Amino acid sequence: MSLEKVIRAIQDGDGAGAVQELATELRQGTAAHLSTGEMSAHRAFVTFQIREGTAEAGGADIEGFPDTLEALAQEPPETAVQLVHFKSPEKYFTVFAVAGRVLGTIRVVRRESLSRS
Repeated sequence: MSLEKVIRAIQDGDGAGAVQELATELRQGTAAHLSTGEMSAHRAFVTFQIREGTAEAGGADIEGFPDTLEALAQEPPETAVQLVHFKSPEKYFTVFAVAGRVLGTIRVVRRESLSRS
């Protein structure tokens, strides 16, 4: 899925999790593409389940993990999942896409932003 198609899907509200929050940041021009990667659905599920736990334990402000993890769990384990990362001044987002559709989006408030609050 091309970056343009991922952005269009997010703006259309496709997927679970922090989709609307990222769509707003993209409309406002405050979110920028960082990188794109790929991993299996199983590896993405396990990796981001651990990240959810460590983020919660560290007191991070997070959104979208439960819905996105549930969507990942519904995919066959070997399915290739595209991860598209975005950054705004105060947040990091990861979009999970499979076969031309967005499964979900997670958001973590950047640590520097939490220390300013």
